[in-house]
Amino acid sequence: MTTCSRQRSRPKDSLRLPNGATIQPKEVVRWLGIWFDRKLDFRVHISTRINQARSAFLRLSRLANTERGLSPRAIRQLYTACVVSVADYGAQVWYKGQEYALKQLRSLQSLATRKVLGVFKTAPITALDLEAALPPPEIRLNRLIRTYALRIFKLDPKHPIRKLVLEKQNLDDDAFLEEIPIADIKENFPTQLERIRASIKHLTLGREIEEISHTINQPWSRELPFQVAISTEKKDLAGLEHRALLSSIRPQKPLCLYPDGSQGENGSIGVGVISYDHTINPPIPTAYRVNIGKA
Repeated sequence: MTTCSRQRSRPKDSLRLPNGATIQPKEVVRWLGIWFDRKLDFRVHISTRINQARSAFLRLSRLANTERGLSPRAIRQLYTACVVSVADYGAQVWYKGQEYALKQLRSLQSLATRKVLGVFKTAPITALDLEAALPPPEIRLNRLIRTYALRIFKLDPKHPIRKLVLEKQNLDDDAFLEEIPIADIKENFPTQLERIRASIKHLTLGREIEEISHTINQPWSRELPFQVAISTEKKDLAGLEHRALLSSIRPQKPLCLYPDGSQGENGSIGVGVISYDHTINPPIPTAYRVNIGKA
C-alpha cells in the first residue's frame, strides 16, 4: 500500500555554476533586502523587518519620556521616518492583506502611538491613531500598493518596468486600469502584479495622467537644457534688458516665474513666486506665498 503525504520534502540537489562554484539549497535567500522563502509567503521577511523596526523604535523611545527628552512631534516624525520605512520595506512585493503581518504591525504602531501621546495602556488603538495622525497599517500598506501602481502607469512607455508589466499580461495602457473580474481572481490565483493593478480599479484614470520621461534630460549629460545669465548692470538697466528679453520671447507664449525668499527676525523663512502667463494677452500674474518655517 502506498501512503500519500502532503508534506513537501526539502530540496537536496545542489547547483554547479560554469565557474565551478557549487550552490547549496537554502530555506531562505536574501535578495535586494527581501527574504525569499521556499513557499514565497514572506513570513521570514515580514518577521525580520518588523523585529528590526521594533528594535529601532525601542532605541528611539529612550530619547523621550513624559518629563524630558524629545517632543511628541519629534517622536512621531522619527517613527514615520526610521521605523515605518523599515517595517514596510518591499511591501509592493509581499503585501497581500496577510492578517499575521497586520497583527504585528498594529502591535508596533500601538507602542508608537502610546509613546507619542503619553497615554495609558488601556487607551483604544483607533482613538490613538486619530490623535497621533497616523494611518492604520492596512491603510498605509494599501497606499503603498496604489502609489506603486500609479507610478507604473506614469512611467515612460519605453521604461523596462512598464514594458515588463504590459508584455507579461498582454495589456495596453487602457486595459492596465480595467477591473479584474472577481471570478478570474479566485480561479486563476492572480500574481502580485495583478493585485497591484486591481488596487486602482476603482479610480477614474485617463490619458491626462502625466507620463515621466527619463530620456529628456539624462542625469549623466554635461549639457544643461537651459542658460543662466546674471546681469552686472544696475537695477534700472537690468530691468530694461529684461523687458527687452520678454518682448523677444513673447511670441513663443512662455510662462515666466519669479521666485524670491527672505528670512524674518524670528528666523522663519518666507518664499514667494509670481508667475506671468504670456499665453493670455495681456499676461495675467499669479502670486503664491508660503512660510516654510525656521531654518
